[in-house]
Amino acid sequence: MTLVLLVPPLVRSASSLVLPALLAAPAIVTAIALLTPQPSAALQTALGVNLHVDDYRAENDQASALLRQLKAEGIGQATIYLTDTTPAPRNLEAVFSYTALTKPDEPHVSILLPVNWQYADAIKIDDLLRSDFIGFRLVSDRQARVEAAAKRGVPDFTTEVATFNAWLSYLGESEGVQIVSDSRVRILRIVDRAKFGAALDALEAMHDWPASYRAANVQRWWSADQVAATAPFIDITFSNTAQALLVRAVKVTPAADGGLEVGFWV
Repeated sequence: MTLVLLVPPLVRSASSLVLPALLAAPAIVTAIALLTPQPSAALQTALGVNLHVDDYRAENDQASALLRQLKAEGIGQATIYLTDTTPAPRNLEAVFSYTALTKPDEPHVSILLPVNWQYADAIKIDDLLRSDFIGFRLVSDRQARVEAAAKRGVPDFTTEVATFNAWLSYLGESEGVQIVSDSRVRILRIVDRAKFGAALDALEAMHDWPASYRAANVQRWWSADQVAATAPFIDITFSNTAQALLVRAVKVTPAADGGLEVGFWV
């Protein structure tokens, strides 16, 4: 008889603990995950949390190493062009920007990107040519590089970035660049702008680029016949006792920032 009297209260007591236990379980498991150095991705997905730590340590260290290198060389200002805005290269940008903000006496690395408010997303050749370094997602797979180079058509910005990254992964000193460091991102240093410019010209000739790319990259080299066919012109000569400069044509167009862009053909 005693057993009959005790069972219902025990059942009610146990059932009253089930709901609180279920509600507390995610918090308890999350707390355990926080104490785990590398919790599994599946567990984080199940809990709906992001507990990743040091996922981009290699890129952070890479950016810090470049800053130390510049300081050792006595260089206070440099420019790096990042070909895309995916997390790995953006971590380089984060280190450079944070250092510029918190350590103004340290070398300052300015960042140029293909994404801005002046024109549609496009890799701009002029920005590449005036940069000191280039950072891009390294394409280690040789077959992927070959396939990217073989595609004549480049229909959109995503394919454009993939094409440039694959091409940049090939480059070496014969194209005017040196490899500085590798992680998921490779950093190249431009050491010969003439060679690098010639390599860029060859790349542009290999592919049919999207309209956004053509709009952002005006023709840089014109033959005399092309200039003559574009518009009437009058030769203007600037000279001093040392040398003379013959300007064959001048083009003035409104710029996106409200100023004027002036192009000279000499």
